[in-house]
Amino acid sequence: MFETYAGWYCGKTSPVHLFWHSLDLAVTRFDGRRAPDTDALGSIDREAYSHNVVSFGFWAGDQTVREPTYYAYAAPEPAGLREQPLHPDDAQWVGRGGGSLALLPYEAVRTACDPRKTLLSFLESGYQAGARLAGWNRDELRSAWCPPPRELPRHPGRLSMDALDGNAIAGQLDGLFGAELTTAGGTCATRGARGPIARGAAKISASAGRLARS
Repeated sequence: MFETYAGWYCGKTSPVHLFWHSLDLAVTRFDGRRAPDTDALGSIDREAYSHNVVSFGFWAGDQTVREPTYYAYAAPEPAGLREQPLHPDDAQWVGRGGGSLALLPYEAVRTACDPRKTLLSFLESGYQAGARLAGWNRDELRSAWCPPPRELPRHPGRLSMDALDGNAIAGQLDGLFGAELTTAGGTCATRGARGPIARGAAKISASAGRLARS
């Protein structure tokens, strides 16, 4: 997925790589401008962050973050970054090493109705937050592969169907697909269905969830 996301950007980007510092799987975008020099960074970090970046990754967690997690951050960090919106709802900004780190638990992606869109939505929201505040030329740096915003829903993860009477909708889906749709806990799953049937039920459920949130 990181390679897919890297293809949305036509500026300089790193390969998807294993970052030596804490063995993260990471990818970084550069806008081409040199970052202000600062004595606050050590010699290694000063070279690593010599230019403006927005970086993304996945790591297994540590003593502070106690679960596998996706992340995003901007360096140098622009003022107001932590106040910027993130998607999906499970994502949040946290303080880390004197800066701000956007986090999305792996479990939130794994249990989402559409894990792919959930992760891509998080990565894009983290990028937009950092690049917008830092004054990147986002239009010039966007690849033709980058989908329009409407294809990355604001909340593509766990769904709530309460506002549309989830039990009634689930019952209709049972009749259509011969499978039981589970909406408990806001997750989408089907029992007794395989392949296209299960995927079809999940897509209809996702549509219902979007209507419920609108």
